[in-house]
Amino acid sequence: MDHSENSSKDSRLSEAIGAIVRHLSILAQTDQRLTDLIEQLGKAFLRMAATARSSPPDEMELRPEDVACATAELITSAPIADTATQRRANRGDVLEPKPSPVDLASLTFAQPPSAAPANEQYGTRLAFVASPENLALIEARCRIKAEACRWQLKRQRLLEDGADFRTEIQPLDAEIIDRARNVQDCYLWMCNPNAPIPEQLSRYDDVADCFDVCSDAAVLLRTVSEGATDSTGYLERALDLAAEAQSMLRVMLMSFGDVTDGDQNYLFQWLRQKCREAQILIQRHMRLDDPAEPSKIDELRERIQALDTEVNQRRERDKARRSHFNKIRYHLKQITQKPAADHDRDWQTISRTVESLIEEAVPPSSVELRDLLLPFVDSMPDGVVERPGMQRVLVEIDRYLASRPTSIEPGTKEQPTPSVEVVAELLTGKSILMIGGEVRPHAKRSLESAFRLRELVWMKTREHNPRIDFDPEVSRSDVAVVLLAIRWSRHSYAEVKTSCDKFGKPLVRLPAGYHPNQVAEQILAQCSDRLREA
Repeated sequence: MDHSENSSKDSRLSEAIGAIVRHLSILAQTDQRLTDLIEQLGKAFLRMAATARSSPPDEMELRPEDVACATAELITSAPIADTATQRRANRGDVLEPKPSPVDLASLTFAQPPSAAPANEQYGTRLAFVASPENLALIEARCRIKAEACRWQLKRQRLLEDGADFRTEIQPLDAEIIDRARNVQDCYLWMCNPNAPIPEQLSRYDDVADCFDVCSDAAVLLRTVSEGATDSTGYLERALDLAAEAQSMLRVMLMSFGDVTDGDQNYLFQWLRQKCREAQILIQRHMRLDDPAEPSKIDELRERIQALDTEVNQRRERDKARRSHFNKIRYHLKQITQKPAADHDRDWQTISRTVESLIEEAVPPSSVELRDLLLPFVDSMPDGVVERPGMQRVLVEIDRYLASRPTSIEPGTKEQPTPSVEVVAELLTGKSILMIGGEVRPHAKRSLESAFRLRELVWMKTREHNPRIDFDPEVSRSDVAVVLLAIRWSRHSYAEVKTSCDKFGKPLVRLPAGYHPNQVAEQILAQCSDRLREA
């Protein structure tokens, strides 16, 4: 009966173990970390078996709890023992023979690894897309790998100094591994017990710097790719810097021996894909025979930081500009919706905002600014028009209007008012001197015809030459009246009036457009009596 019960228990135990093994085999096919842990367990069992064969029977009489503790210690210390063994081999000591892959395959409950653990495989398993999201993964993985490299340097030195494994090393091992588990496909090959160890431990620091600079390059690429800022020029520069960064990392990995890194390859593939999409050619560091120079890593880091700063400053300027344009739109809408209200505060806000845009290097010829202000040019208060920034914008609007086809000259289809005929009777056969703005041929012909003038003398003022002698034109005997186009002229009323008073010519401030109806109204309102007396 006892034998039957024991057999039944053994059978149930075998079935349970078999189920666990089958389940672990399935999980291990897709979980690299689990495969590594099972392999470490296998190594621990092999070491226990080797110890049992070489030790006398009386030395192996251990209680079950002692066996459990010894097994746990072997499993947790297996990576350290293996690494330390390799360290001794690098110093010229005898290397302890390792179990063969065939032996391990029967103990790891998983398929043997398809490649050396130091060579990452995940980069070939993922569907590749050159997206900002993938750059974020590259950035995160490279940051952790940089920390892992620096930890490996410190870890090796702690081991050499005889540090306590359980209190000083194992907790930090677990911490860095746990962090890597939280990032998709983050395989810390440098923490693998089979990873090669560089002859110079300082190489860990060098590789960590390369991972950091690759992460910085990924951040820069993501900033340029996601931003609405002019990306073509910035993108080309960012691609060049990232190409140099990944090449430096590849060069440094070669100092470890037969080591490849998935993120170096993934960043390389990202660059190739992005170049195909954007039709951009990266000139350097994308070929094996054109490696980057790792000694220039500090300079590369500074160049990446400088471009990142430039891009972010440009983005902040663009954000401020959008805010200014939206403010102008809002206040112009208020003026349009309530035309009878007092809009002095709206115009003052618009004027100050235009000044801010010009100070922030928005060109006065900005199409966006011109399209906003053009419908309101004739209704702007004089105080707004006289501001320097607004003057520069109005000069560009005037140039635009002068260059437009005559078929769309604003207001030309309006019928002449009685005032036009009154002015024509006063000025027939005489000339008018127009000061300011670009010469508009259609407006010139329209005024000459409507007022039956001998000639409209249009005196164009130069923006960068404010000191002009008006006397020669004002003193002409055929000039009956002088018009100052205050919307477009950079010269003050007082400057022109001095010359007009000197030769007894009436001066008319022309605040709005050039349509004969508008000009006639201003002439009659400002100097009709003097013209009649003359």
